[in-house]
Amino acid sequence: MEKRANTRVAYASAVTVVWNGRILTGRVDDLSLRGLRFHTDDTLPIGDPVAVHMDLSAGARRERLAIEGRVVRHDDAAVAIRFESMPLETFAALRRVVGLNSGCPDAVDEELRLQMSPSRPARP
Repeated sequence: MEKRANTRVAYASAVTVVWNGRILTGRVDDLSLRGLRFHTDDTLPIGDPVAVHMDLSAGARRERLAIEGRVVRHDDAAVAIRFESMPLETFAALRRVVGLNSGCPDAVDEELRLQMSPSRPARP
């Protein structure tokens, strides 16, 4: 089994993805600090840029997120998107939700710290 660099959590939420001027809708299956997997009837080409819009809930807080990403995988029922760009406030909200849903927010913070360490080579 593949070892992921980021904790991935089950997270059910509606998502809107804008691709090539089209608006697609689906349901998020899982979520991490680096991306998401969502179920949709549409197939998107790997490598294409997309804009992701979704609502996140962390405790009593509810936030609408807008994230730039890229399609990295797809199968018959789902599409995986890697996040490429988001405002700092969006990243903070995403970190809160992933940490709370993981059951181990300290581990999520440690993953982030290790990825930001200057001794670690930058990811492409």
